Amino acid sequence: MMRLILMLAFVALLAFAAMAMLGMVQTVIRTAVGKDEDIMPNTFKKVAFGALVILLLGLSTGLLGGL
Repeated sequence: MMRLILMLAFVALLAFAAMAMLGMVQTVIRTAVGKDEDIMPNTFKKVAFGALVILLLGLSTGLLGGL
């Protein structure tokens, strides 16, 4: 029973961290919108940034790479 409670607490902590990270990403994207014009389309930049964040999280947790 205790394992279940700890697992649920861990999942809740991961969800909270994901929400905080998404808020931070949205803030960064909003502040970076009006800086200077690039050749790359805006959607491509957002997708590339999201892929970078997922790659960094996967490498830091060990889900990608050196398992």
